[in-house]
Parts: sequence; C-alpha cells; structure tokens
Amino acid sequence: MMKKKVKLFTHTDADGMGCYLALLEEKEMSYQDLENNEVEFLDYTDVEERLSKYLDNKEYLKYDETYITDLSLSKEISNRIDKITNKVHAFKWIDHHESSLYAKDYDWALIKTYIGGVTSTKRGICATM
Repeated sequence: MMKKKVKLFTHTDADGMGCYLALLEEKEMSYQDLENNEVEFLDYTDVEERLSKYLDNKEYLKYDETYITDLSLSKEISNRIDKITNKVHAFKWIDHHESSLYAKDYDWALIKTYIGGVTSTKRGICATM
C-alpha cells in the first residue's frame, strides 16, 4: 500500500505545534515517515509569501494533501486554493482566528472561533482543538 504524502503549514507557536501533534495522533502524518511528510512552521509575516510560492511553483503536486493550520490566509490565497482543491490536490485549512471567518463556506476549510451555542458557555478555542 502506497503511503500518503502530506505537507503541513502551521504557526510557530504551541498551538501550531499542537496541530502537528494532532495530525500525528490521527495518523495523517508519521514520525517515522519523514520522506512522505513535511512540516513548515511559519510566522504570520511569512504566510502570504510562502503560500504564494507554494502555489506558483505547483509544489502541492508533490503531495497528496496539504494542511494549513493555525494560520490566517488572505482572500486572494484562499481563492487560489479553492480553484485547485479537489481538482488536482486536496487542501485542508483549520483555523480559529476571526480574520478567517470569511472562509467558513469553503468545503476544504474548518474555521471555528468558539465552542458552544445557545445553551452553553461561549469560550474561545485554539486550532489544535
């Protein structure tokens, strides 16, 4: 059985590291399989430039899936990804920042800024959750 190749872009903080650990726990990535798994830790100032390069150079074609966690994306980058995902590549974006709420209707994005509803206490969440 051929192993899935996965790329992860995540934030440099503990929450970003937690997202990486969650993907390892869910068996989406593997400690032992670094040939097929690659992680890039980005600061907020690096996101646009790095993801633009990733898309421009079609680096995503080397992977089966690309995860973006704990990072806000611009509408421009999101729209570019939306045109690619499910056609030639699978992207998954998981975030908790209010600046990302515009993207909650993308099928490939999971954007939640809080846990709870009418009957529960509203509390903020992190991307790892």
